[in-house]
Amino acid sequence: MDKLQMVVESISSKWKEAKTIVSLTTPRLDNRLHRLNSEIIDGLVKRSSRYLDNKDVYVSDNSNMWHGQVSIQQLLNEDKFHLSERGTSMLASNIKNALHTVLGIKVQQRNNRYSRSTDRARQQYRPQHRQSFNNYHDHNEQNRVKFKRTG
Repeated sequence: MDKLQMVVESISSKWKEAKTIVSLTTPRLDNRLHRLNSEIIDGLVKRSSRYLDNKDVYVSDNSNMWHGQVSIQQLLNEDKFHLSERGTSMLASNIKNALHTVLGIKVQQRNNRYSRSTDRARQQYRPQHRQSFNNYHDHNEQNRVKFKRTG
């Protein structure tokens, strides 16, 4: 914690107008003690008045990597320490969001209308998806009606 504080103070003294982003630790599964230390460090930084009361320091919380919808194993390489491509992407997204917040830039919402697939592939997929949904719905309706008649 003291070394982190020294880095933040050094940046602040050299560049008076600078904003500093402190990124919290990323998950790791290689060693239980290291993981516990990471969680302790994150907790200390989050609760430290040095960072909470300083308008020039922003803490980038990576807790979505620890407790998010994606399993930790998907975010790590086989060594259980270094981030996978997906983990690196999530970390970059967290830092990008922190930058936008610090600089007062409005975060643009992703247009979900477009995906990585081509328009042609998307058009081919949707009717099939709709048809399978209709078949599932019709099948359940028939069973529901049968159940009511016999019940």
